[in-house]
Amino acid sequence: MKRLMILGLVLMVGVFFLGGCNEPGDPDNPDGPGGGETVTYSWGAGYKAAPSEGTGYKGYALSLADCKDVKGTLKSINNYGTVTIEAALYTDDGGTTKAAQADGLGQWNILASASDWNNKLLVASSTYNMNVDGESSGIVDPDKTAKPTHVLVQTPVPPDPSSNPEIKSIEIRKVTFNPKKAGSVLLEKVYGGAIAVNGDTITFTDAKNDNGAAFYKFKTDELNNIASKTVTVAYTVVGYSSDSTVEQQLVIQAAGSGNNEVNTTDQWYPILTTPSGTFTLEGSNLTSRATNFTLTGFRISNNGNTTNPDNSKTRQGSYKLVINSVKVQ
Repeated sequence: MKRLMILGLVLMVGVFFLGGCNEPGDPDNPDGPGGGETVTYSWGAGYKAAPSEGTGYKGYALSLADCKDVKGTLKSINNYGTVTIEAALYTDDGGTTKAAQADGLGQWNILASASDWNNKLLVASSTYNMNVDGESSGIVDPDKTAKPTHVLVQTPVPPDPSSNPEIKSIEIRKVTFNPKKAGSVLLEKVYGGAIAVNGDTITFTDAKNDNGAAFYKFKTDELNNIASKTVTVAYTVVGYSSDSTVEQQLVIQAAGSGNNEVNTTDQWYPILTTPSGTFTLEGSNLTSRATNFTLTGFRISNNGNTTNPDNSKTRQGSYKLVINSVKVQ
């Protein structure tokens, strides 16, 4: 009998300790690994409301906890690389007349608290220009670790509604949190119709220097004492031309997080001499060129459809560039 009682106590203690563990992927341990799970919040036909809060930019914050159709278990934002929203913008109160596509009509973000719209979990510049009917993607801020609670959608109050349509209703249909790949590089599109950006890949389409740019944002620890470090960028060119009369050349600029925060003189022009390789940027040069702004990263453009005066090679305008890694040492 005593042996049975002792065995029962051991089993009870074992169950107690097993039940208290936070295994990887435990929803009560939001800072654990993401486990590669895509998490989707769906509002069916859509949650539609007027952007009524705020000044200058008006909007509303929708609680993720109120969504009834959730696939996956949401963890802290640092488990994800990008977030996608499917939404629609309307020019009437009833939400029946969709706005025509134009830049700057809507912006969105993910919040850790509905009461703090300034604490955004996505890189703000990657969320400025929403698709007025469809999907828009944003880059997770590499320095944020909070757990998402709300989706924020906003629209500017136009100074002249006759020339800039006023958005009176915004519909949220779906929000998807896409898992971060280990060691993956996440770029954001700054501007331009001649480039497309998807994670670590830039697609140039007949792109000249001023036709578009992508942005890499340094992590906080990468920026620490960056003037004494070297930035090594590893790349792969998809569609690399074997034609001896053709070459690929990039334009690299020191940049801040604002729209116009970029150096326009003394830029770098690396020529990609092999299908896969590396090029380097000295941190001291990056910081010295950030004269009127705070350095947060660098921009990448294509110097296509020009001619190299030294060898008469034509610089390719259309190809895919994959940034495999960025190391700051």
